[in-house]
Amino acid sequence: MVRQKLFILVACIYILAITCSLWTSYLLISPTFYPILVLCVCALCYPADLMRNSFFRVALFYCFVLFLIPSIHKLSAASFSYGSGDYVTALIESAFILPSVAISAIIYEHKDRKEVKYIAFTGIVAVVISLFFMIPTIIVDNSAIRMYSEHVNADMRIDASQMAVARLFWNYPMCHAIALLFPAYIALYRFAQNKRDRILFLALVLAVFIFIIQSSIATTIFFSLICLVFAYNERIERNKLFVYVCEFVILGLLYFALPSIINLASDFFEGGAMEGKIQDLSSLLQGREDENGSFSVRSERHRQAWECFWNSPFWGDFLPVNGHSVFLNRLASLGLLGIIPFCLIFTKFFYNYKFMFGDRLKMYYYLAFTCTTVIIYIKGVLGQEGYITIFVLVPTTLLWLQNR
Repeated sequence: MVRQKLFILVACIYILAITCSLWTSYLLISPTFYPILVLCVCALCYPADLMRNSFFRVALFYCFVLFLIPSIHKLSAASFSYGSGDYVTALIESAFILPSVAISAIIYEHKDRKEVKYIAFTGIVAVVISLFFMIPTIIVDNSAIRMYSEHVNADMRIDASQMAVARLFWNYPMCHAIALLFPAYIALYRFAQNKRDRILFLALVLAVFIFIIQSSIATTIFFSLICLVFAYNERIERNKLFVYVCEFVILGLLYFALPSIINLASDFFEGGAMEGKIQDLSSLLQGREDENGSFSVRSERHRQAWECFWNSPFWGDFLPVNGHSVFLNRLASLGLLGIIPFCLIFTKFFYNYKFMFGDRLKMYYYLAFTCTTVIIYIKGVLGQEGYITIFVLVPTTLLWLQNR
């Protein structure tokens, strides 16, 4: 009983430390403290449960590979975006992924409603508190998320008053990770048991959707719209064929109206990072995108990452390549030796939890996991924010809803 309470407490602290902007900004504790705390508590309290779980064992092997590769060649610091390409980079990557995997593995092994309830509730509270402080600012200024979430970049200069506001914002990886939770929050609203819960969860869904739209991140915006369409279709019990035909016709009409839609979207996102991407898309559709356009640049980065991989397919290459892709960055730096266990981590996680959800919640779990795979391939950010979200917050939120 004491072990369980300690585990829940530490897991909740770790979630707050990553997902609650107030906690991360004003509680002056070294970020390295939290992964060490989580791993020590999990290993001391439930060592047998961890070693019995294949999900955790694969993650351990991946971390072993991370420390093995620097003895062969230097890791690409550009690929991982942290450290100097040696054992420090391997240590940071391990500290990002292992705590979330450990928490998730223990939850899976125990299947305990109390653990699920407290961890899921902590995640919801952390998101609500963060959104409460961010939403007023981002409604007024659609460039606020980009500016404040990236304020740590070397080329950003903000004054003291802006810094005070920036400390209330999530960092850039968390701006992506919140999209992974969007399907789970839609499920909370969809299957709420009473009017009060429906109102509260509807407010949460709307707040997260506003944040995603104002973030000007094309991938998460597109995914959130897909989630809304799937959620709407899931509610339909009669005349499904008619609805699908109507949606197909609407898509066809939207295709013919695409130039007008692009112009409207460009006006809506004017002044934000999304505006440039929309203009690049317009140029691409007209067959005249220049070599400095976002699509061309990203395609070139992907090509360079694949080239690095083919130079040394077994254990990767040390060349400083940023493929703008979590998957390709690790493929280029770690080769097959590292990318196989990295992919197996997500595969094991998916099949571990897949059978824990009833039919009505599986779709929302699949949506969250699909978004994760897309982000891993086309985006270069995931970090501990992404790991804790997909491995812990998504399954516990859905399991909490199912248990209710």
